[in-house]
This record gives sequence, C-alpha cells and structure tokens, in this order.
Amino acid sequence: MQLIEERIGTAVKKIRDRLPPEVILLAAAKTRTLEEVEAVIQAGVSHIGYNYVQEALPIMEIIGDRVKWHMIGHLQRNKAGYVA
Repeated sequence: MQLIEERIGTAVKKIRDRLPPEVILLAAAKTRTLEEVEAVIQAGVSHIGYNYVQEALPIMEIIGDRVKWHMIGHLQRNKAGYVA
C-alpha cells in the first residue's frame, strides 16, 4: 500500500500543483468476492467502488461503514433508489 501511495504522490506532483491527499485510491471491486474486498481493506484501501448496485449491496451490508463506498460508471434509473 505504501508503494502505491508513493507512486500516486509522484504522479500528482508531475502533472499538477496538488498535494497527494487530494487524490484517493479507489479500488474497483467489480466481480470481487467478499473475501477479496476484505483483503484490500486489510491492506489499507478505504474507498471501494462498484459498477452494479445488486452486486454491491450484499457486501456493503456486511462491511458497512468501514470504508467509503462509490458507484462507478452509469447508474440505471431503476437502481438509483438503492444508492440514495
């Protein structure tokens, strides 16, 4: 995790006058199992993103607010209520 954060910091300094804390590592968890998501949380990832609400909900219920959740990609209107 430290190596990833260092690489993000180096990249940010090259392209903008922004500090690395403004950049977050978002792990896209599409098709990942609960065990895999738990492993990245244990490694220090604190932002998890999903493409599909129906895939995310069971894992979100178990993990709860230990991480910040994101929906990535397009969100269908009929699924927006689940996210709100």
